Amino acid sequence: MMKSLRELNTVDRSRAICDYCLQDVTHNRQGEFEEMLFCKDCDAKAHPSCMKYSSTLAAQALSYPWQCVECKTCSSCFTARDGASILFCDGCDKAYHMLCHEPEVITKPEGKWLCSSCLNDPGISLEDFSEEENGLESDVASFSSELQTSGANSTRLSTVSPPVNSNHSQINNIPDSTNWTAAQVAEYFTNAGFTKQASVFAEEEIDGKSLLLLQKTDVVSGMTFKLGPAVKIYEHIVKLQRASSRKRSYHQQNGMS
Repeated sequence: MMKSLRELNTVDRSRAICDYCLQDVTHNRQGEFEEMLFCKDCDAKAHPSCMKYSSTLAAQALSYPWQCVECKTCSSCFTARDGASILFCDGCDKAYHMLCHEPEVITKPEGKWLCSSCLNDPGISLEDFSEEENGLESDVASFSSELQTSGANSTRLSTVSPPVNSNHSQINNIPDSTNWTAAQVAEYFTNAGFTKQASVFAEEEIDGKSLLLLQKTDVVSGMTFKLGPAVKIYEHIVKLQRASSRKRSYHQQNGMS
């Protein structure tokens, strides 16, 4: 009998290998069974303990479509632009721009931070995270310099060993679209396989700077694309936004204009 797509996905995930320890769900670094987190936007996968998540944080991250740090977008505006103002919640691992969060975060917090949803959850406390994480093994290397300069607040980023199966090189190859003309934007999407949709960017005079300001609703609802291509096109836009944000952060860190 033919298996359903859900059954096939279950089989695939049961055989998946953690990007950090290269073990499956039956064996984490402690040799114990542990469910893995699977990024909804890429093929990243990891045991929560390999990323130094507390048990409370792991339970929260496993309860919704999770994003790895490379793919993380603001949970309010769904973009990755202005990475320096994005905060990672230590209660649920969701990300928010400081001004997108409700209420707005005026001053960037130091150390651990909880979003308003987690602050109002009686089952979540920063004290719990401190106690649990202090018990974790401490012989870990610092994370990649790319992520350390991303501007994220969470101390988790500086205490996690870089993944063995890192896809950083692929991400670093994403072009910076900041100064593209509308014709270059259209050419990019033509080369990405969206020949029918690419002309819309030229017709609407969407250049690189405009492209980096687009939000999900602009692409999915505001343009004349069918839903399937629109979602895929927006995924490309998010990657371009992230690449531009990282370049800007790098220049700021190194005093470059």
